[in-house]
Amino acid sequence: MRAIILAVCVVLIATSCGGLSRLLPCSERRHASGIAIVCREDITPWANATEDLKGTHSFAMELALAYPDSFGYPVPDFEQRQVVLRIVRPDAETVARRWLASGIDLQEAFGKVRSLPRPMVPLRFETATRSVKQLEGIKDDIGPNLRDLPDADAIFQSGPDIRRNATRFTIDRESDALLRALAQRYGTEALVLEIDPARPDFR
Repeated sequence: MRAIILAVCVVLIATSCGGLSRLLPCSERRHASGIAIVCREDITPWANATEDLKGTHSFAMELALAYPDSFGYPVPDFEQRQVVLRIVRPDAETVARRWLASGIDLQEAFGKVRSLPRPMVPLRFETATRSVKQLEGIKDDIGPNLRDLPDADAIFQSGPDIRRNATRFTIDRESDALLRALAQRYGTEALVLEIDPARPDFR
């Protein structure tokens, strides 16, 4: 009976700590490996953004995915009401100016064509070093491609971090060995980590 009571107490403490950690203010930091530990994205600016800004950003993401070697992830500038295009190769600016001038047709699978209308808000160009192709490759590594890393089971989600032009992995616990291995594989700028102890059960 004592063992059962102790086990229940441990579960309750762990659950309480997990809930408490979500209530405490999040502070971003650099792990000793060099990888940034970041907070959950604040969706408030998205909720308050105009439809024109959100629509133009969506089109910009389609454009970047169609030219993955040339662009980084586009990001909305909510204050200026602009969309920032990350230019990795010179041809990206040529493509972007064509889109800005008259809209652009994107080739899709099976010979289909997707026509993007002209941007509805101003565009701003910024030079970048990390391409969509590189970052999507890291994002898609989640799963079998990472299982040789220590504590790889801590990783349960991946996605783009458009603000930092990086890939974001979400982990349920911090592991020095895992972070060092990730830094060795991907470097310290292309990947950021979010820690969320409240791991959803996908089963």
